[in-house]
Parts: sequence; structure tokens; C-alpha cells
Amino acid sequence: MHEMLEVILKLVLLLGLFYIAWCDYKTKLIDVKWLLIVGAIGVAGILLRNDVIMLGKALLGMLPGLCLLMTAWISEESIGYGDGWLFAMTGIFLGCLQNAILLLGSMILAGIFAIACLVLKKKRRNDRVALAPFVLTAYVLFVL
Repeated sequence: MHEMLEVILKLVLLLGLFYIAWCDYKTKLIDVKWLLIVGAIGVAGILLRNDVIMLGKALLGMLPGLCLLMTAWISEESIGYGDGWLFAMTGIFLGCLQNAILLLGSMILAGIFAIACLVLKKKRRNDRVALAPFVLTAYVLFVL
């Protein structure tokens, strides 16, 4: 039962990240409604397991997202609030260590992309880049 629930939750997170990444790529905005829906499914999965330790891991997993929210506030949104909420949501599914790996992988991939765009003169230094597509890619490459 628990293995099947794990697979379902991984699939929910993958599909949720795919939709959020697509929307972020198109609009440069993260729809908080979808973060809440996917996050609520993650919480429901934890409650179905009836495991207090998993609930603690989920709450701790939100820490990287909360750090990003503080960074967004301090930096006057150099990184968007939506990105912080995105990592708070992924933390529900992944726990703190895997969420930190996801954050690091996403930042590395986004940095490589940004450098390539600068070198190829496709973007300027102050242009914004959607982060959610790199979160999806990092999830597929590093976490799954």
C-alpha cells in the first residue's frame, strides 16, 4: 500500500511540476493555486500514511522554500516569491535533503542556461529567467 502511494505522489509531483513549469515559462509567473492543489495532495498523502515522522519530514522539507521566501523579501524579488512557494511545496513531497538537492540542481541548471544566453547574446544581464522549468528538469535528473 505504501509503495503504491509513494509512486502516486511522485507522479502527482511530476505532473504538477510539469504544468507549473509550462505556465512559468509562458507567463514568468507561478500560479499559487496550482501550488496549493499539488501541496494539498502531498499533505493528504502524508495523512493517509498516518505517520507522524513523515509529517515532521514534510514540515522540515519546506525549509529551503522558506529560505527562498526570505531571500525574495531581502533582495526585493531578485528571486520571485513564487519560486520560494514552489520549493515549500516540493518540500512536502521530498523532505529537506532531497529538496535542498532539488534547489541546488535547479540553480546550477538555471545558471548554465543564463551563462549560455549571455554568451550567445540571447538575454541581457537583468533579464528574468523562469526557474520552474529548471526545477522540473532537476527533479527528473537528480531526484527521481
